[in-house]
Amino acid sequence: MSATFQGCITIESGEMYYTGANMRYYLGITTNSYQTWTQFGTDTDWISVTALPSYPYGMAAVKGSTSTTGKLYVSGYHNNGRLGNGLTSGTTQTPTLSKTDSTTNFEEYVDHVSFGQYNLGVVTQSGEFYTCGWGSYGNTGSGTASNVMYMTQIGTDTDWEKSFVGGLGGLAIKGGQLYVSTSSTIYNDSFNGITASRTYQLANSDTDWEEIEGFRYTASYDGDFTGCVFKKNGEWGIRSGNDGWNGTKLDSATSSSFTSFKDATNITNAVGSSRTVDYASIIYNQMNATGAQVGIVLHVR
Repeated sequence: MSATFQGCITIESGEMYYTGANMRYYLGITTNSYQTWTQFGTDTDWISVTALPSYPYGMAAVKGSTSTTGKLYVSGYHNNGRLGNGLTSGTTQTPTLSKTDSTTNFEEYVDHVSFGQYNLGVVTQSGEFYTCGWGSYGNTGSGTASNVMYMTQIGTDTDWEKSFVGGLGGLAIKGGQLYVSTSSTIYNDSFNGITASRTYQLANSDTDWEEIEGFRYTASYDGDFTGCVFKKNGEWGIRSGNDGWNGTKLDSATSSSFTSFKDATNITNAVGSSRTVDYASIIYNQMNATGAQVGIVLHVR
């Protein structure tokens, strides 16, 4: 499920459902659905969805006959080439395939999708890593500040596992290790030893990183913000930048500042030591007159 204060979108038994406002920007829905879940279309082969139901509205969904044959469909605002279809303005209001160039659809089978404010990252079933969108802060990992307009492979490695791109950089897991791409001192507040090269660099020597399920950035009135939700060594936890949710930086030589939600004493109703976090994510709302709004969602048992 993906959610903000303006809406939610989810997959249930291959069907896509939405509720809330402004779905017209990426589902072509002309009537807002404020209080009821409504099915999008009639297809029953949707596999997963990642969406921003607040500005800049957009969606990246995987659709296919099986979990191993799903392909990437995108819609929403074209800001900075974020949909990988060569466009920078206007909207695509019906989910369509991304592209690798102006005439070729991106046909790779998809394993993991991350969809930031102005970027898209995909890890394929074969372990390849592709990105597109805003390049200024190293978001794409391409080594350039230029926007990447089509889905473009990062290197030639085939052991990438997860990614999350957007805001002031990109994060990815390869072979159990965490990689960071940035050109910003904001990320340097979170990860010591990372240079501003706009390429993916090893964050530390740990080999037990498992998931990246949330990262958001906003230029709030109180200053820039970065936040990361990870699963590491079987535990879900959090790492933030200069917002200072927990402790000190993730040093290049140690993981001591990674904080499990079981130990996150400054999170209201923190997860107790006897419970398990199955899933974690960050819900983001764009900057407004009173600043940015960021929250954490945990599924526990």
